[in-house]
Amino acid sequence: MYANLSTRSISNHGILAFVTPGEGYGLQEKVFKTETFNQRSWEAKIWFERSEPSYLRHNLYEDVVARTALQIPVPTFHLLQDLSIKIERLYETIDLSHLPKACFEA
Repeated sequence: MYANLSTRSISNHGILAFVTPGEGYGLQEKVFKTETFNQRSWEAKIWFERSEPSYLRHNLYEDVVARTALQIPVPTFHLLQDLSIKIERLYETIDLSHLPKACFEA
C-alpha cells in the first residue's frame, strides 16, 4: 500500500510513500530523501499503447518516492487492506463489454 504525500489538498502528483502499520499516524522519519523514477506507467501502456500525448509525460513517466514510510494505526491499516481486497473483487466481476467507451477508445 502507498500514500501520496502531496502538500496540496487536490493533487494527482506528489511524493509517494509506503504505508505500514504502526502505533499512530506519521512518518517513520521526519527528514527523508527521495528517489525519482522515470519509467512508463502501466496506465500509459493500457490507455495509449505507444503514442501518449506529450503533455501527459510527467503524469505517465515520473514518480518520486520517499525513503520513509507512513505509519497508520494497525486497525486502520487492516481496514484499508480489507476494503482494497473487496474493491478489487468487485472490479473482477464487472463485465467490461457493458461499460461505455472512454474518450480515447472512441
